Amino acid sequence: MTIDNRYWAGLFDGEGSIHVAKDLRHMYVTLTQKELPILFMLKNQFGGTVKKYGKQTCHKWQIVAADSVELFLKSVAPHSIIKAVEIQVTLELLKGWGRGRGYQPKMKVEEEARRQALRDRLMADRADDKQVVNQ
Repeated sequence: MTIDNRYWAGLFDGEGSIHVAKDLRHMYVTLTQKELPILFMLKNQFGGTVKKYGKQTCHKWQIVAADSVELFLKSVAPHSIIKAVEIQVTLELLKGWGRGRGYQPKMKVEEEARRQALRDRLMADRADDKQVVNQ
């Protein structure tokens, strides 16, 4: 069964996250849920892995392959509200990312600067979101 991308976008807006490592060579997308069946549906549709998360009854779906990250983010982007900016910045970041796993080998100085600027935009957007919540 294929779930509509609008559903995945809403779930991702509330329970998902995008991670870009400080070394700019690792990236992955996660979604945490108590309901294990929905994570397996997500895995069946977009790939990735599902595993237990922490000591609680939560589970986490994760994708690290650049192609899978791109496919998922492009699928939910038109329907995302909360994470729309993060998704767009990450898709821009993926333009210079190699295919395959999320880990990237050493890069040229120009590419490192481009990635750093995009990662800084991601972090700034998250800081803005936290300020709005705390007001």
